Amino acid sequence: MNSFRTFQEDDENDTNLFSKAEEFVLKNCPNPNRIGCPGPATLRAFVESPRDVSVAELHDVHIMQCAECTRDLMELRRQRTERLAKTNTASPAASGWNWRHSAIAASICLIAFAIFALHFERSRDEMVRVANDNSPITFTLDLHADGSSRGPEEPSAASSRSVPGKLLDLHIMLPYYSSPGRYKIFVSKQRNLSTVVVSGEADASSDGPNTTLILRMDLRKVLRGGYFLGTEQVGEDSPYYYPISID
Repeated sequence: MNSFRTFQEDDENDTNLFSKAEEFVLKNCPNPNRIGCPGPATLRAFVESPRDVSVAELHDVHIMQCAECTRDLMELRRQRTERLAKTNTASPAASGWNWRHSAIAASICLIAFAIFALHFERSRDEMVRVANDNSPITFTLDLHADGSSRGPEEPSAASSRSVPGKLLDLHIMLPYYSSPGRYKIFVSKQRNLSTVVVSGEADASSDGPNTTLILRMDLRKVLRGGYFLGTEQVGEDSPYYYPISID
C-alpha cells in the first residue's frame, strides 16, 4: 500500500515510477557485452527528442531490459538537465515538449512493468521447474518378468519398459531368486560397456524369492530413446541387459 500511495502522489513526469523501473533494470538485467544495444547516437537522440526515434531504432524494448543502456540514458538525461538549467530557456514550446516527453516516459514505464510481470512469472515457473528437477522421484522397475540377455543376442522389444528421464530413486526388483550383494547398475546405448551413459552401484537384499535394490540415478541429461539397463553383480563379468525406453 505504501508503494501504491507513493505512485499516486508521483509528479507529472512519473519520476518515482520511472525510478523504480530503472532500479529494477540496473539490478536484474546486466548486459556487460552490450548485446543488442542501440548505438550511442540513438540513445542521445532518444533523450533529446524521443518522438524522432523509432521503436525499431531502439531495438524494440531493449532499453528496458538492459542495465548498460539504462545507465547510459540516466547519464544522458543528467547532462541534458544540467544544460537546460544553465540555459534556463523555459518557453511554451519547451513546455509542450515536456508534456510529450512525460507521455512517452509514462508509456515506456507501462511497457516496462508489463515486461517485469512477464519476467517474474517466467522466473517463478523456472524456479519451480528447477526445484522439481532437483527433487528425486521414486520409480520402481520390476524385472521379474522382463526378458534379459547376456552378450549379443537380441532381447524382445515387447518387454521394453518406460523410465522417466528424471532424477530417480530407482527401486529395482531383480529377477526371482537373484543373489543378494553388491550390484553395478548402468544404462547403455547398446549391450556393451563401451556405450554406458550413466551408472551406479547399490546393495541388493533378498526376501525369499524377491531380491531388490535401491539407488539414485540421474537420467536428466540422457537423450530420450531406447537403451538397455545393465545389471551386474560385483565380481562377475557378464551383465544382464534389459531393454528400456527413457521418456
